[in-house]
Amino acid sequence: MIISLSPALRRVVPTLVTSILIGISITANADSERRDLLRCEKQICRSVNNSLKTGTLSCPIRKTWKAEELASEAEKIGVSWTYGGATCSVRLLLPRKDLTEALKAKNGTLHFNPHELKCIGDTAPKNHLATLSLAPTVTFENGKATEALFNVSDIDGSYAISGLLWTVAGLNDKTGLLQESLTREINKLLHRTCPKYK
Repeated sequence: MIISLSPALRRVVPTLVTSILIGISITANADSERRDLLRCEKQICRSVNNSLKTGTLSCPIRKTWKAEELASEAEKIGVSWTYGGATCSVRLLLPRKDLTEALKAKNGTLHFNPHELKCIGDTAPKNHLATLSLAPTVTFENGKATEALFNVSDIDGSYAISGLLWTVAGLNDKTGLLQESLTREINKLLHRTCPKYK
């Protein structure tokens, strides 16, 4: 099956969904979000730079969007966003040994254990928008990321939100829609940002 996406959808979906599904955004709004992202970045880079094999990377990642930001992004892909602002969060947990071995192997795959990404809204009933269960995998060749899959296994949310997220998650895993932008960001972190921490 061939899926054809409009140019506007191809531009907007990778940014919007990568942020929602992974919960990481370089342009985090709140100071506390920026601090958490910086701490997480430092943890990852310390592990990468020193080829650490003991312990587990563990860091909270959170991203908040204002209602108008989400409405603007949704409008670009022809969706009406009426849920107000939103905050998505996940605790990244990754054994350092797994990261080091995947990066050192000629052909390695990094398998994340299942993670829960929780999104709350400022106008949704009880503030719950959606909870996603995902177990991403990243494939490396000689230390460079070549493929990334979200591997979403469950989405708990309203019919409308679940449907949208299932559609986008499925498009990525079946067509590679988001792989290029996600692998580019992973490689940027590993090969451009991490060397600055040496």
